[in-house]
Amino acid sequence: MSDEVEVRLKPQDPCGCGCGATGQLKSPWKDGSQCVIHKCKCRRCQGRRNRKSGLAAQRIAAERLGVPVLGSLRPGNEEDFGGLVRMESKSGAIVRPLFTAYMRAEQQSEASRARGDLRPFVFTARMNPEGKDGLIVLRESKLEETVFALAVQLGLIEE
Repeated sequence: MSDEVEVRLKPQDPCGCGCGATGQLKSPWKDGSQCVIHKCKCRRCQGRRNRKSGLAAQRIAAERLGVPVLGSLRPGNEEDFGGLVRMESKSGAIVRPLFTAYMRAEQQSEASRARGDLRPFVFTARMNPEGKDGLIVLRESKLEETVFALAVQLGLIEE
């Protein structure tokens, strides 16, 4: 009996765009060229990945904000969303500075929080100190308790 092991790997195809990646090919583009799944770095594949991740983030945000469903799906465009609020969803590198500012402010607040203080954290930002308008940022996971706390604090509802 032989102790040799036979390795059976799937054949590695070269990417059709010329990026040099190898692997399993995905379904062809409209022009007939085929790129490798997951590893291709061409502009078309990068754009497709960005679009897919952006739409996924948009769907999650719409679900968490209670955007009504049209039939079995939510529309793919924020402009077509129903409900009482308008929304624009962003994800990826474009929102990194906002997340960084939020995380730093939250850490600062946590460091000085009194023991037993369970109030939700809200981050506010203003471009100019004298500016008329600012931004309010809060965690999606704490949305309901934060909105309730703000509604009570603003006198919109009674506890």
